[in-house]
Order: sequence, then C-alpha cells, then structure tokens
Amino acid sequence: MKKRANGEGSLYATIQKQKRPKFAKEGECAICKNCTDRTACDNRQDYKKCEKCKNCKEECLNYCDRFYCKKIWVGQATLNGQHTTLSTNKTQEKAQKQKEKAKNKKENGTYISKSSVTLYDLCSEIVEDRYKRNQTGKNAYRTNKSTLKRLSKSAFVHIPVQKITDKDIKQYLDEIVKNSNSLIKKDYGLINRAFDKATPNIIKKNPFDREEFKKPRSRKVTKKIRAFTVQEQKKFIHILKDVQVKHRYKWAWLLSLYTGMRIGEVLALDKDLDIDWDNYKIDVNNTLTKDENDNIYLGDRTKTYSSQRKLNMDAMVIYILEQAFNEFIPNSNNLLFCRKNGDLINEGASNSAFKRFCDKYNITNGKNITQHMLRHSFATRKIEGGMPAEVLMVVMGHKNVQVTINTYFDAFADYKNIYEEKTYNYYELKGLTFDVIDKDFIISQELNAILDKINTSHLEETDKIQIQQIVENIINKYDKNEMGKNIHENSCSNIIKFPILMQ
Repeated sequence: MKKRANGEGSLYATIQKQKRPKFAKEGECAICKNCTDRTACDNRQDYKKCEKCKNCKEECLNYCDRFYCKKIWVGQATLNGQHTTLSTNKTQEKAQKQKEKAKNKKENGTYISKSSVTLYDLCSEIVEDRYKRNQTGKNAYRTNKSTLKRLSKSAFVHIPVQKITDKDIKQYLDEIVKNSNSLIKKDYGLINRAFDKATPNIIKKNPFDREEFKKPRSRKVTKKIRAFTVQEQKKFIHILKDVQVKHRYKWAWLLSLYTGMRIGEVLALDKDLDIDWDNYKIDVNNTLTKDENDNIYLGDRTKTYSSQRKLNMDAMVIYILEQAFNEFIPNSNNLLFCRKNGDLINEGASNSAFKRFCDKYNITNGKNITQHMLRHSFATRKIEGGMPAEVLMVVMGHKNVQVTINTYFDAFADYKNIYEEKTYNYYELKGLTFDVIDKDFIISQELNAILDKINTSHLEETDKIQIQQIVENIINKYDKNEMGKNIHENSCSNIIKFPILMQ
C-alpha cells in the first residue's frame, strides 16, 4: 500500500520488513543461500514469498524466512514545514490516537523525539565540554577521564537513555556498592549530570531525583585519615629537630604540620611572590597537580576556589621558612621546594618517603599512614586548642563549615567531651552536681519525708512529740549546730517540718 497525504498529515498502512534475529542461529536455508536472484524477496509486498520458497518442501520452511513482514499503520504530520512520523501501531485507531497526542505535545513543546543517545555519550560530552571551557583543570580532567573509563565497563551506560528502565537503574546501583564511597561519589555524580543534561529533550525527568535512586553507600569501610596523637607528634618533631637527621622533605613536612596546607600547596609556593615577610602572611594560590597523562606540573589555581587563602605566620612558621630559605635550590619556577636538579617534587615520592620515615623511627603504628596526616594533625590540634569550626574552615580552605565538621568529626567529638568536662567542673565548683551534693542536704530530705508522715499521721500529739525528740537526737548526731537549730525552730510550730539546707 502507498501512503496517502491527508491535509496536515497522513495515516497510512504499510508493510514493514525486518530481519528475524531468532533465526540467526540456524541461518538461511540452502535454497536462499544459493539463490542468485533475490529481487522478488527483497522487493516483495505483503506476505508473498518467491516461487522457490513456495515450492520448497524442506524442513527449513519452519524457520527460513529472510524477512519478517508485518502490516503497520503510520501516523505523520507536517510540523514547522517538515513532514514527521509521530506514531506507528498495528491498528489504525491506536495509530491515530498516538499521532494526535504526539502532535499536541510537539506543538506545546513537550514532545520528546526518539533518540539513541546513551549515558556514556552524554557523560563524555560533559567531561570534554567542561575541560574546553576551562571549568576543570588538567588534574580534574584526568580524574574525570578515569571515571569515564570505569563507567565504560558497565553495560548500563551504553543503553540508550530513553530505554533505561527502573530495573536497569536499580541493578546498576546495587552493583556499585562494592566500590568505595569515593568512587561511588564520582560515578554517581557524573551519571546524575548526564541525566540532567538529557532533561527535558531526551527524557522528561531525571530518575536520580527520586528517593529510591539516591546515591548508595559503599559496603566497604571508609578508611579515615587519622592525625598524629600528641605523643606521636612530639616524637615526630623531636626526631626532625635532631641535627643528625637531614631529610630533604623536612621543612616541607613541618610547614604542612604547622600551617595545615596541603602538601601540593606547600610544594607550589613561590619563594618571593607567595611569602610576605612584611605582613607575615603566606599566600596560598596554587598547587602541584597532574595532567591527563599523569605527568606532574605546576598548576594555575588551588584545588578549589575556597582553597585560595592567606595564612598567618607565627613564630614556628617563621623559623621553618627561614630554614627552608637557607636551603633554597635555584630553579626555573622559583619554588621554595624542589628536587636537587630543580625539577618539581612528586607528591607520590614525598608520601612514600613520609611512610618510610615514620616506619624507620617507629612514630606510628604503621596503619593508614600518609603525609595528609600532617594537615589533619594541624586541624586536630587547633580544635583541641578551642578554635571554632567556622574559623578552622577558612584556615583549611574548605568550601563550607559542614565539610570541616564532617572531615574532622572525631576531633570535634573529643573537643565536645573536653568542654563537657569543663562544664562538669563548673557544676562541681558551684555545688550543682548531683553526685557531690552535701550529705546534710540528703539527710534533710529524708528527715523531712519522715516528719511529713508523722504530721499527717493519726498519732496522738504526745506520741508526735516523742518522735520529734528522736529526730532531734538524729539531727544533733550529724550537725549539732545548723541542723539542730533549724529543727528546734520548727518544733515551735504546730506542724513539724525540717527545712532543706541551702547552699
């Protein structure tokens, strides 16, 4: 059947030919394989087979049909001067309804055209666009490319976005819980941005906005970067003070320990531009980083915008910088710290040296040792010294105070315990603690309870007086002065009552 124009659009029936994948295992029969003239087969209409097939008496007739043919109704309409297919269905009525519905959506701007774009396509586009627009540096670009490579191994990201089902999403999220929280954050974040990019032109809504598809948590226990204990830090400092210990990273490590700078920021300090001796400030504006090929280079910015900061130089920092200046090696980048040949120091080499140093001098227990402990130790000592989280946030170069609290949660918890102890001491000083209340106070409470019972009892007055005398003897036993005086005063009243001693 040929399609017919129908005003703004058309609705017509046609024969659709498509290969039948389920026959792929057996393949074509011998007759079809050896056929040299497939004109009738390739150009046929309706369900008519070529003469060879009709006369075939072989078993292959049960499976061999080069094409599966079916009759469908197609709905089209002219929109913005372009004839567009809006619906296909096996019945005329449903095709018409689908066509009208799609046409209305198209005119209202809510129609979503069919697309074969995958999540991986969108993720790749996001990574490249952000790098081209200088929204991410080389180091972040390298990290994003690693994320892309990791995602490419999952079949989930290669499904066309429009065909992704809830089951697909659930299965993917269930799979990634085996990764660390750090990797989950990177992978989930990039896919989430891809879904956002697909909305609303490819899909209506981002499925990750639904509560059931929130970022999962890893089954792995997150390794915490711990700080030196006070004793460990004392030992670390004492060994580095030893004149016999001349380590090439000595002053860089100490500068990180006493300023809280990231080691990459320390190793990127310009000897003249970043050290302000007039105002005793360190200008943190750069860091060492790596490019997409994992080569180290001097960046043009800090890790984040909030990492750009100016730090005060106290007496300890001034001394460390003076010693570092004395050992300065001239280099093309004018960096305060560099290798003997003037090249940039690799953070990985410095970190390995730090681990060996701590192991050699038995400074820590050997678990989770990295040079980031230096920065963590700085923050911990500041918290222990009473520095508020809002101030520490600025010093550490964090984006917001919640990052600071989350990063140093354990230290703040200990800090809270210290201040709770101080509060307890204050209660003790003022005599407000329950466990150290004066014994006389407790006795007075108990005696008052006894006297209340006596006063409300049905005893005769003479009996009440006798009991009162007994109570007086007890009072005199504990406090012949204050408590006896108080009970004597109360004995003059009609109702016997022993007053509660006040502080």
